[in-house]
Amino acid sequence: MSLSKQLLILISTLFLMIFSVNFILSVNNIKSYLEGESLIHAQDTATSLGLSLSPYMADEKDPILQTMMNAIFDRGYYKEVKLSNVDGHVLVALTSSKAVESVPNWFIQLLPMETAVAESEISSGWNISGVVSVAINPGYAYFKLYDQVKTSFYYSLAAFVGSVTLLLLVLQITLSSLKNIGQMAEMIENGNFNVIEKLPWTLEVRKVASSMNSMSKKLEQVIKNLNNKLEGLGRKLQLDELTGLNKKNSFELDMKEVFASNTEAFILLIKIDVLGRLVKELDENAVDQFIKQFSAILKESHKNASFGELTAYRLLGSEFVILAREGGVDAAESLATSLSKSFSELGEKYHTTDIAHIGVTEFDQFSSTDNMLLAAKEAYEQAQMIGENSYFIRHGEDRAVDMNEWKQRVFDIVDRQDYTVSYIDPVVDLGTEQIILKEAFSEVWGQNGEKLAIGTFVSVAEKFVKIVELDQGVTQQVIRCLLYTSDAADEL
Repeated sequence: MSLSKQLLILISTLFLMIFSVNFILSVNNIKSYLEGESLIHAQDTATSLGLSLSPYMADEKDPILQTMMNAIFDRGYYKEVKLSNVDGHVLVALTSSKAVESVPNWFIQLLPMETAVAESEISSGWNISGVVSVAINPGYAYFKLYDQVKTSFYYSLAAFVGSVTLLLLVLQITLSSLKNIGQMAEMIENGNFNVIEKLPWTLEVRKVASSMNSMSKKLEQVIKNLNNKLEGLGRKLQLDELTGLNKKNSFELDMKEVFASNTEAFILLIKIDVLGRLVKELDENAVDQFIKQFSAILKESHKNASFGELTAYRLLGSEFVILAREGGVDAAESLATSLSKSFSELGEKYHTTDIAHIGVTEFDQFSSTDNMLLAAKEAYEQAQMIGENSYFIRHGEDRAVDMNEWKQRVFDIVDRQDYTVSYIDPVVDLGTEQIILKEAFSEVWGQNGEKLAIGTFVSVAEKFVKIVELDQGVTQQVIRCLLYTSDAADEL
């Protein structure tokens, strides 16, 4: 049951109790008053009638006695008027049983009234000549009492209805503030920290509303501070502690956004090739400083880039990725060229010319993040073969090969020895102009005649313990080449 109904029932009950007690007391007072008035009226009538009849009591049969008593009886509300002589013999008796029809019987039975009776002695000289008795008809008293009770009841009922209406209005105004406070608490529960602008006029409710406003503001501030801390912690968890770059999970989330928006983008895979050597030569602080400087180059790469958005990530210790969005091939080549130049400048500070290579692949809507990273890795392998701090851009139509395909290719090629060995960069004896040294370079082709990245091929062979057979096969081809060359020289 609502508070308004409880208050309404309570106040209405109190009103009815007070009204009932007051009404009963009022009715009893009116009844007593009417009974007293009837008695006084009867006594006055008897006295005045006795005085009027006194001169005519010498002759008990005088008709004027009857006439005067009829006159009095017909004017008043009398039940009985009786004249008796001194011996108690009734000379004149007038009676009336007239009842007031407008008064219901249940009212008469509920409030019985005594009939007012009064007597007066009639004197003739110094002797008592008779007695006049007057009885008032209570029906008229009942009429006045019933009329007064009805009037009081209707006025009280009107007062009750008016009071209840006013009470409902006051309760609605007062409790509406409590409803607002309740709604405010529900909104706070749902995370909406509003305040009650118009405070209620009831002092106690006003204090509660003010307290709720204060609590809402404080909770809002606490929640904001907690959210800010959570956001800060989230950012820290997503950032690499040393470099300040985003981690791999951030890269994966950003890639999902690129997939959803179908934006033109490029992925640049960058590896620090010289990091292993620097770890051996420099102390930990110097290595960390080098990585920070390297990361700073990636962070500032957007200044010289034509992409709409550019974000750098650190995947592993020496492996970094740049996600470049909203740009074409020319912008990707320009970015890679700028990075290559910056890497060369950084290498001069550490007395090394080759510190990193860049593999670039175009975003493919029909591929996956792992495949595109694999494609970027293959491009990185190509960049290693190009030169110092160089880059290689792999276009979208060049699909990356997943690890299962690579494994199948490596096993098939190594088992069939379907690879060739070329000899490059010959070293000539300046005195005799004879070739004294050549570098053996292995080359591998796919089923469609496309040249495969030898770096990826070798790394897959190492991963699946196929490198020994590969080395044996290459060594055998080199030995056969040496034997063939030696036999040819002997014949000459």
